[in-house]
This record gives sequence, structure tokens and C-alpha cells, in this order.
Amino acid sequence: MNYVFLSLALTSLLLFSSFFINKSKSGRKVFIVISSVYSVGYLIWRACFTIPTDSLANLTFALLLFIAEAIGHLQAIVFRVLFWEDYTPPQASIEAFPQLPTVDVLIATYNEPEDLLKLTTIGCLNIDYPKDKLNIYLCDDGRRQSVKELATQLGIGYITRDENKHAKAGNINNALTKTQSEFVLLLDADMVPNPIILKKIIPQFSDDKVGFVQTPQVFYNPDPFQYNLYLEKYIPNEQDLFMRKIQAGRARYNALIHVGTNAVFRRSALEEIGGIPYGSITEDILTGMLLQNNGYKSVFLKDTLALGLSPDQFADLVKQRDRWARGSIQIVKKWRIWQLPGLNFMQKLLYTDSIVYWFYGLRKMTFLLSPLLVTFFGISIFKAPPLEVISIMIPVYLTTSRQFNSLFKKERSIAWAHIYDSALAPFAAWAIIRELFFPDTKFVVTPKDRKQIDGGINLKYAFPHLIVLLLNITAVILITTRLIQGTSLVYLYTINLFWIIYNSVGTAISLLLTIERPRYRAKERFNTNLSARVCCMAETNCCQEDVIVDISEKGFQVILPQPVQHKIGEVIKIQSDELGNTTVKIAWIKGNKIGLQFIEPNYAISKLIPFMFQDEAKFSGTIDSKHDDFREILLYELARVIRRP
Repeated sequence: MNYVFLSLALTSLLLFSSFFINKSKSGRKVFIVISSVYSVGYLIWRACFTIPTDSLANLTFALLLFIAEAIGHLQAIVFRVLFWEDYTPPQASIEAFPQLPTVDVLIATYNEPEDLLKLTTIGCLNIDYPKDKLNIYLCDDGRRQSVKELATQLGIGYITRDENKHAKAGNINNALTKTQSEFVLLLDADMVPNPIILKKIIPQFSDDKVGFVQTPQVFYNPDPFQYNLYLEKYIPNEQDLFMRKIQAGRARYNALIHVGTNAVFRRSALEEIGGIPYGSITEDILTGMLLQNNGYKSVFLKDTLALGLSPDQFADLVKQRDRWARGSIQIVKKWRIWQLPGLNFMQKLLYTDSIVYWFYGLRKMTFLLSPLLVTFFGISIFKAPPLEVISIMIPVYLTTSRQFNSLFKKERSIAWAHIYDSALAPFAAWAIIRELFFPDTKFVVTPKDRKQIDGGINLKYAFPHLIVLLLNITAVILITTRLIQGTSLVYLYTINLFWIIYNSVGTAISLLLTIERPRYRAKERFNTNLSARVCCMAETNCCQEDVIVDISEKGFQVILPQPVQHKIGEVIKIQSDELGNTTVKIAWIKGNKIGLQFIEPNYAISKLIPFMFQDEAKFSGTIDSKHDDFREILLYELARVIRRP
């Protein structure tokens, strides 16, 4: 009973302090301290009073559940510590350099399509930096003659090698041996830089101890969660929490993670650690960690200074996370983090936490399967009086939810954390098991080839969720039947029923996620409000003023003040102060709206990049007319109901 009163008291303090978390630093700190004390107290209660020991089976599964919970609570404490203070990057000015340093831009590519490389390369050519101090290179591990010709056409360097040893790390290291600028900007093949990227980053290197500066990896297309669930207007990209919030928190402790792109390195610092390290398919994390171990500082800039492509399909997202999970295990196998002499306690703790994070798949599968073990096999995984459970477990959920809503109201909610983890758990768990027992250092590139697809369910990735969902439905029927028939275990079955229903929601949405939404556009659209004039090809005066509402590499959409008199397939002229003049073909007409397709592809790329890939660039998010049916309306209305405020 004492635990009940203590829990209620702490819960009251937590909920009270949470109202001040965003109003003052002291309010946030009080919340962090009390919630951390609560987590420790909860774990003590779980370990001492709730684990059954009456049989080996009960003890085994109860301990597995407790370990999964304990890891989650300990990680939550570390998580809160990240936000003890706000992170502010050092103040720096470009004037700190009497003479601007030279910079090499290395664009790593293997099999990405050339039109994607052209976007990135022209984006690099638009970087606002003295041209005699900027060198751009396509680092092609695919040894493609067409890519070499593209580099020649654009007037940039081309670097390749005879083999693909050590994958991306080997590619970059090969390029480092053939270049010599003081600083190196690393970009993935799809990451189009903002013109101001170097003017924002280079000033930070006025401090000789800064080894690298990292900026967020931000995406201009919807990720599979946003796209397949028709929620691109309502939820942020799944990686925003890490890329914007967590990275800033880690930077305060100089434990910033290099994410493989959108970062500038001091060449001499890279040379000290022997270049990009080998031994893990997540060489980017290792690079930053070893630089910090050598005493170098890392700086995080929250500005969006490059935009790239998120994986289009759920299958591609799974492959990407599979690589990240396996790479984390490889790091542990080759490098003993706690034996690195140059890292302090917090750096070691945060890097350990980043490795342990990838066991979330095993942890989530434990939470998904535990109530099923209770229902089908009668396994006892928890023992405690009902009043204690209600008074302690419910506050745990409430305070965790309040923490998410207070600290990450824009990036994540507790409900979406449940969905994200449920969707990826089976595959993340299998990736960890494979790497522990069947290691594989093969590097699989995340697909960047934009494809038009008809959609449909991906049975390979739907199968685990379908099995779990069917088991959950069966368990609900079984529990309901037992409750109706009468049982002495009403309390146990009631808790188990709510647990299974909670799991079923995440699993059902995960199953929907594996149904790929049709994709008819090969290129993303960007909102804009540029002005232009639409003119027919005839010599007579036949122009109308219009507004360009969105643009892409292939064309743009305009709205005319009057109904359209043109025909689909007709070639017309476009006159624009911002975009220049060109000829386009009418692709579709809807009232006074026209879809226009460029006839001159090079015009599109050279003229439109500055208007597309900017800090506030957003894809239009509009749905193709082929989706304008009852199913679309129903899904959007559902999204409106369940979206976060």
C-alpha cells in the first residue's frame, strides 16, 4: 500500500511539473529529475515484487519482459538528460578567416540514376562560394561511362576506382587520396545542397579543434509512413525526431553522430584517424566517434542546408534500417567504446545508448508476444495486487505520454512511437539476431531510383504483422469468452485484454503500411507562388497571367484567371521573370488549372533548382486525380480524426 501512495504522490508532482516544462528551464529540469526518480523506483518495484519464481518457464519469460522494460526506462533517463539544457552552436563568423579555405565536395554514388546525380551536382554548382576555392567531384563506385560524361558536361571532377572494397567508406577514402582541399563536404547522391551551405558551416571551423560540422538529413518526399497511410499533411518525417532534436541534445555533450552526408570535415582531422574507418557498414557513426575520441569537437547546425530522398517504399525503409541495426552490432564487435581513452563518461554513455537502441526490435517483440504467452499457454509473467498495478502502471504510461507531448510535440507522440516501433520490430529483431549469429558485412545501398508503381500489398513484409494480428484477434475472442463464462482471473484477463488491444492497433496500422500506395509521379512537386505568363505559339497576342502553384523537374502546374482555351498535347510558351522563357507541352487540364511538361529538360534542372531545394521547400502533397474517389476521402477524414493537434 505504501507503493500506491508513493506512486500517486510522484505522479501528481510529475503532472504538475510537466505544465512548466516548456515555460522555463527549471521547470524542465524538475520534470526530468522527478520522472527519472519515478523510473528508477518503478524498476525497483518490478524487480523486487512482481517477478514470479514458482516455475522456470514463468521466471524465464518474466525476466525477459523485465529486461525489456528496464532497458526502455534506462534509455528514457538518458534520453531526458539530452534535454537538460538547450543546445546552442558556437557563435562564428566568416570574417574569422582572413582568406577563405578551399573545399572539396565529394558526392558518393554507386548505382543512383543520372538525373538524380544531375540535380545534386547542379545544386553544388550553385553553392555561394568562390569558384576558385570550390572543387566538386562525382565519386562513382559504379565505374559508369555515362556518369563520367555527365561530370565532363557539367565541368566537375570524376573519381572512380577499379574495385568496390569497403563500399562507401572505400569510395570516399579513395577520393580523399586524389583531392587536397582543407575541408571536405560529404554528400549522398540525392542530397541537393542549399546555396548557403558553406557560408553557414565554414565559420565554425575558425576553432581549430572543430573536426566536423553536421547538419540534419532532411527529405523533400514523404516517407512510407506518411505516404502509404495518406498522412503526409499531418505527421512529420519519421526521422525528424533524431535528425533535429536528439542530434542537438547529443551535440551538447560532443557526442554528435555523423549521419554519412550533409557534413563538412577538416581534412587533417580525417587524416589523423586514417580516413573513413572500416569494419562496419555504418562507417559514418564510427567516423564521428573516432574524431571525438581524438579530441576534436563536433558542431550541430539545425538549419536545413540540404534536401534529399527518403526511402519511397516500406521495403526500402526496412532494408535501410536492417543495415543500420547490423552496423551497430559490428561497431560493438570491433571497437570497445568504454575502452576508448579520448571519450569522457557522457560520450561513452551516449554512444552505448545509440547501440543499445537498435535492440528495440527485440524489446518490442517481447511486448507484442508476452500477452499472447499468458493467454495461450498460461505463462505467468507478472504478479502484483491489482490496486498496486493500476496505481503504478497507469501513471507510467501517463507520464511517458506527457513527456513526449511536452518535449517533442512537433516530432513525435507516444502513439506514433508505438506505431513506428511495431511496424519495424520484426525486421529490426531479425537483423540483430542475424548479425549476432550470422554476421554479414555486405553494404546494401538504399534505393534512390524513383519508380512509378501501381501499389498493392507486399506479402513478404506484411506476413509477420498478419500473423501477430491473427493471434491477437484469436486471443481477444478467447479472453472475451472466458470472461463471459466466468473466471476467477478476471483481473488478469482484463489487463491482458487491454494490452492485446493496444498491441493490435499498432499491428493493424503496420499491416496497412505494407500496402504500397500507387505512385504515378516519378518526381516530387514543390509548392511555390511564382508568377508567369502563358502564351500560345501563334504570333497574335494570346497571353494570360498565371500563378505557378507547384514545380518539379519535369514541369509545373499553373492556375489561370480564366478557363483554359488550350488542348492537351498543345505546345505553348511560358514567360517568367524568375524562371526565364521556355516552351512546354500541356499534359492535363482541369478547369483553369494546367499541368505543363518541359520540352527542354536541361532548362528545368538549371532554372528550377534554386526554387525547389530551399530551406522551406515542401512537396505539394496533392493527390493524383486517379485517387479522387471514396477511398481517398475516407482515409483523409480518418486522418483528420486521428492526427495530433
